[in-house]
Amino acid sequence: MKILLKTIPVLFITLCFKGLAQPKNAIMIDTDNVMSFFTEQYGDDAKEVYKSNPEIINQMTDFLENHIYLIQNKVEPTHLENKLSNFIVSAKSPYNNKFSPTKFNPFKYGLDQLTEKTIIHIDNSRYVVIVDPRNND
Repeated sequence: MKILLKTIPVLFITLCFKGLAQPKNAIMIDTDNVMSFFTEQYGDDAKEVYKSNPEIINQMTDFLENHIYLIQNKVEPTHLENKLSNFIVSAKSPYNNKFSPTKFNPFKYGLDQLTEKTIIHIDNSRYVVIVDPRNND
């Protein structure tokens, strides 16, 4: 029975991950935060980055709307090997250990740079982040 209880969440995540559909319990990352994410990511260089690439805000918004979402599990998914702590924090702002789904900035971990579909466990939480990268058309 314990094996079955551990297998069901894995099976659910796997089916969603394979592209059948975005799960109903998906938490979309709020695009209203894109400017603060941008500033957090680039710090004092934000103006220069924007000047050299004014489309960056639209690209970040598209990523948040179409390529990433969070799932909150009933139990912590300790079976997943991909952990958020394995990703290097690249933001210019200080690191915050406490996870908040409303303030989660995927750009500071470089998740927008992933080239394969990826499920990542957010350490010490019941959350996973699912990244479905951009098409390289």
